[in-house]
Formats: sequence, C-alpha cells, structure tokens
Amino acid sequence: MIILINLSLVILLHRWIPLVYNTEPEALVLAKNVLILIAIMHIWDGYNIISTGIVKA
Repeated sequence: MIILINLSLVILLHRWIPLVYNTEPEALVLAKNVLILIAIMHIWDGYNIISTGIVKA
C-alpha cells in the first residue's frame, strides 16, 4: 500500500514542480525532479520500516 501511495505522489508532484517555479517542463528537468522525489520517498520508507520494527520489538 505504501508503494502505491509513493508512486501516486511521484506521478502527481513531478508535474507540479515546474509550475511552482514557473519554468518550462523539459524532459531533463522532469527526470531530475522524479529522481529527487523517489529518493525522498525511499528515505521515508526506510523511516517507516525502522519505526515499525521498533514498535513490534
């Protein structure tokens, strides 16, 4: 379920970032934004896994 939420956030947010900064949505810029968002989502997933493991222990 978390993977689907992350995927939907990446899909939705990578289109809005160029609009926020008022730039043209070029392919390279969109690719960089997606990679940044994926990295942030992986950090968030790691935090969730660690916190869940601590609670279960």
